[in-house]
Amino acid sequence: MSGQANEAAKREFFPQLTSVRFFAAFIVVCYHYNDELKPYLPQILKNVVDHGYVGVSFFFLLSGFILAANYYDRLLTKKVSKKDFWWARFSRIYPVYILSILIVAPRLFLPIAKDPLPQQAMYAHAHLPELFMVTVFALQCFATPAGGFLNSPTWSISTELFFYILLPFLLPWINRFKTKDLGWFILLFFGLAAIGPLLYHLNFFPIMAHQLGKDYNSGIDFFFNQFIRLNFLFRIPEFLIGVLGFRLYNEVLRHNHPKWLLWAGGVLSLPFLGMVFFEGHDHIINTVLYTGQLLGIPFFFTVILGLITWDSKWLAPLKSPGWVLMGEASFSLYLFHIPIKHFGEFILSKVFHTDKSNIVLNLALMMTAILVSIPIFLYIETPTRKRMTTWWKNRKLRVAPALAD
Repeated sequence: MSGQANEAAKREFFPQLTSVRFFAAFIVVCYHYNDELKPYLPQILKNVVDHGYVGVSFFFLLSGFILAANYYDRLLTKKVSKKDFWWARFSRIYPVYILSILIVAPRLFLPIAKDPLPQQAMYAHAHLPELFMVTVFALQCFATPAGGFLNSPTWSISTELFFYILLPFLLPWINRFKTKDLGWFILLFFGLAAIGPLLYHLNFFPIMAHQLGKDYNSGIDFFFNQFIRLNFLFRIPEFLIGVLGFRLYNEVLRHNHPKWLLWAGGVLSLPFLGMVFFEGHDHIINTVLYTGQLLGIPFFFTVILGLITWDSKWLAPLKSPGWVLMGEASFSLYLFHIPIKHFGEFILSKVFHTDKSNIVLNLALMMTAILVSIPIFLYIETPTRKRMTTWWKNRKLRVAPALAD
């Protein structure tokens, strides 16, 4: 790094950041249960649940930070090759991702009339090659209509995979940034994150369509909205701010924790927190928060740096093994909560002759998703990743002598 990174920083484990992943995943789960939960919540919590999708933005920043902590120097010095990095990320993400798809795949064999979302099913059945390509190759971030049919949260996995593809190519460029200029580059990426949401909310797309004499209808508008929300090109500034956040920590904050930085981040977070706590559902669609988590970047950035620099007894529980395990299982929770929700709403509700919005049923489904995520992490995700990693290492050992010959 341009600021002489510490050897100890080449691979770091931040248990408090692992634990907090559970809370980010949980707020996304609540968002997907918002219709069932909101009748029982006070208004301020209704607003929070309505904004639950912003948890994904936290994952993007945190992913950039953690990957930089583990791979920044090793990728730059080629101690880890691009292929090794890509395989490590593929073996971490893809097996559980594809499992979450396979358990929902029987939906394709339902008659369209009996599908819980018949219009979605009609499109999917009429475009099976598109559904296959998008799902198998994780292309949901391109906002294709078939992308969310089998498991809608997988769009963010698709976006993350593109971050992983690009990171080894972007690191040499990022490494040229001088330590004293990191703040300016963070602001630059924040400005880049604003482009898509602002273009959308300033009506750039309908104005351009009108200037070109083209029709602009609700379907086109929905596509642009989703493309800005999902596509990796619009979301990569969040990821790169996370990468720069690690550099800022490693080169400056590791040795000096200026409290004013956290206070400044707190002040810059106020517009975001104001929207999350006080903006009702009917107004969300009219704000830049809806198309991209632009205003959440200062808050999530401050949370990440605060958790690792603020020495407080109140944060000690986040380092406990139980919470760390919950955080490690959050990826499985994120991927499996929608399949579990659909199973409960469209199968169990009929078996028990209850309304699919029954609060007891849905609370049980939420708890089931949390509990199921732990054995999935322990007995499927982790062993599969280890086997794939071992296979890759053994393959390299076999290939190396062959190349020498």
